[in-house]
Amino acid sequence: MQADTTKFFTQAETEIATGFSREVLRKWETRFGFPQPARDARDRRAYTSQDVAQLQQIRQLLAKGHRPRNLLPLSLQELLALDLTEHLEMQDCLLDSEEVAKVMLTKLSASQSLQTLELFLQLRLKKVGLGLFVQSDLPAMNLVIGAAWQAGELAIHAEHRYTEMVRNLIQTAVSGLQPTPDAHRVLLTTPPGEVHGLGLLGLQASLALGGAHCVALGLQTPVSNVAMAAVDWDIAVVCISASVCLTTETVREYVTDLRSQLPNSCQLWLGGQGAGGFLPGTIAGVEIVHTFSQAMARYKLVGQAQRTPGCDIE
Repeated sequence: MQADTTKFFTQAETEIATGFSREVLRKWETRFGFPQPARDARDRRAYTSQDVAQLQQIRQLLAKGHRPRNLLPLSLQELLALDLTEHLEMQDCLLDSEEVAKVMLTKLSASQSLQTLELFLQLRLKKVGLGLFVQSDLPAMNLVIGAAWQAGELAIHAEHRYTEMVRNLIQTAVSGLQPTPDAHRVLLTTPPGEVHGLGLLGLQASLALGGAHCVALGLQTPVSNVAMAAVDWDIAVVCISASVCLTTETVREYVTDLRSQLPNSCQLWLGGQGAGGFLPGTIAGVEIVHTFSQAMARYKLVGQAQRTPGCDIE
């Protein structure tokens, strides 16, 4: 939540909140131009919540060895980014995905600034790259945060905000990827009733990195619409993602019906946690894909494999 800049702090309140004396604050005001307090009716200095938040962040960075002249010209967002960047770079090696998931859960549970959470995700993506982010970090975060939500340890609005932040981040990154000239078209969606789409988005990012031409239909697409789109757009592979929110029988009925309506040349893949109960070959003509790397490997074979009606893809 952004600071309420309409609230003002007196000099005494600012000293207590930031740990900086009024003498130091006045010195910085004169030398560096920050903070620039307003004046109350009696011409006394009054500091906004934004000023206080910025000074608190400056204090944290000063404790890490930074110099005031390097910090005072920075905005609050720049200070937060600097702090988070150093947090990542101080590690002897890259944070592993489980640690990243724990950081995200801690920040969400503590109701920390949404700006801080977004910066953390942006920095992580920049540091490890889109491929590792969606193949390793994303599943780990989804697992940890989903479990916390189901256990009542994380508020639903926090889980929803996490979903939207990750979705926006990945979609922005994917939008800059272009399919290869010989790319096959891959359609991605979920069955009706399935509202969880981060796993599907991660798959889209992985396939797009591999040069695929991804056609995302969003969530909850009826069988008839998927089949029609596959014909109209010459789709080579249809990817269906299902979570544990759908019953095994519901998933089976959906993909079985879809398989019967798709062109014989179109492959059908099923992934997500909801596919965990299916062994390869248990649903005729449906490829069970458990990981993004497995899907990428399968995509490289698209065009080479020839389906036999009623048989799984070998």
